[in-house]
Amino acid sequence: MMTRDFQAVGQKMEQMISKEIGLKVPISWSSVGDEQQGNRLKDGLIGAFGGKLDVRNSYIYTFSSPRPVQLLVSVVQAGMFATVPATLTYTTELNKPAKSIISLSKSGSIFKKKCAFEGDAETCAKLNSNEEIIKIASKFYVEKSTNGSLEIKIYPRFEISPSEKGSSLLIHTIPHGNWKGENIFCTKDFFRVIDLLEQTLL
Repeated sequence: MMTRDFQAVGQKMEQMISKEIGLKVPISWSSVGDEQQGNRLKDGLIGAFGGKLDVRNSYIYTFSSPRPVQLLVSVVQAGMFATVPATLTYTTELNKPAKSIISLSKSGSIFKKKCAFEGDAETCAKLNSNEEIIKIASKFYVEKSTNGSLEIKIYPRFEISPSEKGSSLLIHTIPHGNWKGENIFCTKDFFRVIDLLEQTLL
């Protein structure tokens, strides 16, 4: 996005997210400064030539359709005038309970790493045997993304934890497609994996 105006960036991303989901009504959003975010997930954001990359601003998008979801988007400056989304943090409630915290991890050799869920053995066995869940969840478990001289490194999370209403899902990831294309904010995969999780959880 060729602008550094925070209001314009927030509005543009709202339009892009709405288009991805196929919503015809605006999504509620607000801009939050870094100092206001409290326990926001901390990442090592790496910029051009290995220098530290600071989050310029963050935006919270709250929408009820197709289901209640909150999305926190942190943005960074790319070049003199452009601003790009650097990290995405999705949170929502699932209508199925979780016995304990279940998290996605990646292991294996440097040439062939594989994602799998860890936690309650019975639940993880079901999740890990579902090829579509593993395929989509693996798309979110990305540690690094590069676009020109801009490199983003994060600590990804895909976590299901018990809650009063059933269970909570938290996904912390990097935008897809190097900030280009029609699924930058990963919304299609996000809503699909929610459906699959609720079908599979005990």
